[in-house]
Amino acid sequence: MGPRHTFPRSWAPAVRSVKGKHRVRVRVSPRSSKTEVVGMHGGVVKIRVTAPPDRGKANRAVEKLLSRELGMAARVTTGHSSRSKEVEFTPRRDSL
Repeated sequence: MGPRHTFPRSWAPAVRSVKGKHRVRVRVSPRSSKTEVVGMHGGVVKIRVTAPPDRGKANRAVEKLLSRELGMAARVTTGHSSRSKEVEFTPRRDSL
C-alpha cells in the first residue's frame, strides 16, 4: 500500500485531533513475524512489528511503518514503554 495522506475510514474511532494535529491510538505487538498494520481491534489500530521492545526499537518501527503507509511524519507521543501508544501525525513538507 502506498502513501495515502489521509487515514483509512475504518480508523475513525482511534483518531482524534489535539491542537490541530491528528493522534491515533495504537496497540503494538513487538517481536512479530511481520511488520504490518493488522486493522482495528477494540477501538485502536493494531500493529505488528518485528523489532523488539528494546531501547525504542519497536517505537521507531511503528513510526517508520505508519509514516510510510500514510505519507505523513509519525511520532510516538505517549506509551513509550507500553504496548498501548498514541502516535501523532504531521504532514511532511515535501507532500504539501
